[in-house]
Amino acid sequence: MKNLHRTNSFLLDFDGTLVDSLSVMFEVYRKFAELNQWSPSKAEFDSLNGPALHEIIAILKKKHDIPRAQTELLKLYQKLISEVYKKEVKPFPDASVFLKELYRQGKTLILTTSSSERIVRPILLKHGWDKLFHGYVFGNEVKNSKPDGEIFLKAIERFNLDPAAALVVEDSVNGVLAGKDAELPVAGITNYHAEKELLTTGASWTFPSLNDLAQACLCRTL
Repeated sequence: MKNLHRTNSFLLDFDGTLVDSLSVMFEVYRKFAELNQWSPSKAEFDSLNGPALHEIIAILKKKHDIPRAQTELLKLYQKLISEVYKKEVKPFPDASVFLKELYRQGKTLILTTSSSERIVRPILLKHGWDKLFHGYVFGNEVKNSKPDGEIFLKAIERFNLDPAAALVVEDSVNGVLAGKDAELPVAGITNYHAEKELLTTGASWTFPSLNDLAQACLCRTL
């Protein structure tokens, strides 16, 4: 893990990495499916972890032959998310300490999330994380979402980061694939996917928690 000690920039995913939101998002997906009359599945939901919301809507509309207009479906999904996201989504127990310690150590923190700014920003403000991040790339700012590496390449370019000193931190298969597509090293956090799955997908390392990743990068216990 020698290379981790030289990491200066962290490109951090949000849902499933910093916040425990996937159970909440599954309920949103389940309700959306029921309203549009198809049977939801965990496998389908997992496959949608990565693309931006407008892409998810397009995928579901085509797959399930939903007659309603895509713009109407997008508004419905956004409404379902807004009803629960800020109230029910919680940070992982070590997320705040992890971010604060990296910030204190002078590391550059960039949020690279497929979620839109209007969904994520209130959570950042609620927990004071907006003061810790040096910049953001949201899902609504990229043309091609994860597993495409565009979001990470945009972050490298926008914030003038050294790719050799950058680390992608992800929890999902699509996120790991996106980091690999951008030719960046990836640390997989095994909150929702097994170590073997993330390593097979292309993660350079895996860790059971953000705290374990911090120990590897900073050589200390938080």
